[in-house]
Amino acid sequence: MLLLIIDCKPSSLFSIKLPKSYQSQPSFLLPPPSTLFGVYARGIGVALGLSQQEAQKLATETLVNVSASLELSTRSGALIRRWRIEGETPISDAMVREFIYTTMLRLYFVVDEGKFKLGDLEKILYLCGYSCSRIGDTESIVSSSSVKVAKVCVEEVREGRIAGYVPEDVVKKISKGGYIAVDMPTMLDAKRYKTYILPISVREKYYTQSDVYVTFRDGVSCIKVDGGYLNV
Repeated sequence: MLLLIIDCKPSSLFSIKLPKSYQSQPSFLLPPPSTLFGVYARGIGVALGLSQQEAQKLATETLVNVSASLELSTRSGALIRRWRIEGETPISDAMVREFIYTTMLRLYFVVDEGKFKLGDLEKILYLCGYSCSRIGDTESIVSSSSVKVAKVCVEEVREGRIAGYVPEDVVKKISKGGYIAVDMPTMLDAKRYKTYILPISVREKYYTQSDVYVTFRDGVSCIKVDGGYLNV
């Protein structure tokens, strides 16, 4: 397995709308798996010059799992006013959109190198990482400040700290640390939701990364990264 790690710095704010919201647009605190799948597919497409359909097919075949973590962050709402023209009549519309401010997002992509048959995979993954320019809505511009590619070993792990978010169904018990449980769309099916454990603590008006220690269910395989574990 290869692990692609991208450190992304938002240009200012980012927003990833909760799909089931209405009237207002609250945002996920971290990019959900379905969004990260899109980031990887677009990056692979740019690196190899593939069409959107070809890139999505290759991403589906090669991407094993994704996750993310963040540094110190906060969230706030803003009133967005939009205008559209119907016939000759201008119509105004307004809604509250939530934005997340953070200094850095760390994105994890676990790739099955055995299923990747095109060219120098490490070079392709570096190009994929540095092509990451947007996460979330159109205005959510990011820049890749650091891209790393590392070979990782898969092992069955009983307990340890989680490096990023993990599905609730791989965790038997949470033994230590503050966390948030959030329903998010899964990596390969944006219409299917799972509950994920986010290693994030709430501190009054801001959020910060938390050291969350868990006991994994029997048979769960993981990789070690940043002194913690992610399931695969």
